[in-house]
Amino acid sequence: MKKKKSKVFTPRFVIRILLVLLLLLIGSSFLIGRFYLSSYKFFSDRRLVAIVECKPSENLSNPVLDIEFFPGTEEAQVRKFLFNADEWVIESRIVQWKSILGIAGARSYFQLERISGRYLDIEKEKTMPRIVYGLAGSGDKIWEVIYKYQRIIPFIEAAYGNSAFVRYEAGKIFYVYVTNTGLMIKDMTQPKKRSFWFVG
Repeated sequence: MKKKKSKVFTPRFVIRILLVLLLLLIGSSFLIGRFYLSSYKFFSDRRLVAIVECKPSENLSNPVLDIEFFPGTEEAQVRKFLFNADEWVIESRIVQWKSILGIAGARSYFQLERISGRYLDIEKEKTMPRIVYGLAGSGDKIWEVIYKYQRIIPFIEAAYGNSAFVRYEAGKIFYVYVTNTGLMIKDMTQPKKRSFWFVG
């Protein structure tokens, strides 16, 4: 008697294989989409930490910076700073996480450090008086530990000081953001006249 050949590839079996492959394809597409979305959020993430308004002072000898720190939060506060240079500078400390932790949703750890002035002319920078304001308490033990042991602390890519500066112009309003790589200053002054190129 001839043995009957077993029908391995029955229509039902083929349909099951195709369904499994389809589910794998859908699942992998979903995971890849989530990964790219998380990557986009990681590189485009920014937090508004200060609104800076440049104002001329009443006696016109020292302009004023009106700064609202952490607007819209419980920590919000408004402070005035006398100013005496061509540009204003804001400094901070930044901890940048490893990319894998950032993609998972962790935001850079930061601390605003100082507000100061900056002259365009190098000779003025060497000789003219500069006003510097502290924004953080002195002797921060946490940052001392981070700086000292950052190479052996898991998930830390780098810990460093960071600054950004723009020219002082009376009437201008700037937003200061913390991004995953450092500070960013954006001019938010409304243009005097809307044009074709203005997009908001």
